[in-house]
Amino acid sequence: MIKVVGVLLVVMAVMSGIFYMYYKDTQATIRTLNENNAKLTVSVDLQKDTIATMEADFKRTAEANSKLQTSLQLAEKDKDALSKKLGKHDTTHLSASKPGRLETIINQATKKVFRDIENETKAFSNPAPTNTPTE
Repeated sequence: MIKVVGVLLVVMAVMSGIFYMYYKDTQATIRTLNENNAKLTVSVDLQKDTIATMEADFKRTAEANSKLQTSLQLAEKDKDALSKKLGKHDTTHLSASKPGRLETIINQATKKVFRDIENETKAFSNPAPTNTPTE
């Protein structure tokens, strides 16, 4: 009977040692998994912020593109109207007979076109800053 109790105590000691090693290994694995989970959570949050910023940038770019497209269409209409007007006049004859008058008209129209271009592009030369996440 004492031998049986002794054998059972040895078996219990061995089982306790095995359980302790299993417990330590499991705790280390849980710790590693928690750390990895925290890293992944931070990564997912960063990606969500980046996606939100990219979507906002895309929306702003699409709006600007739409405005530019509208401006381009208006400019093309103006160009067509100007081309039509210039087609009706003999600018070669006019420049030979009244060069100063033609020069003044062309210079004033050119200044107006440059002013219009500057006004159209001012909004795009200083875009609003975006909130980009930093690492």
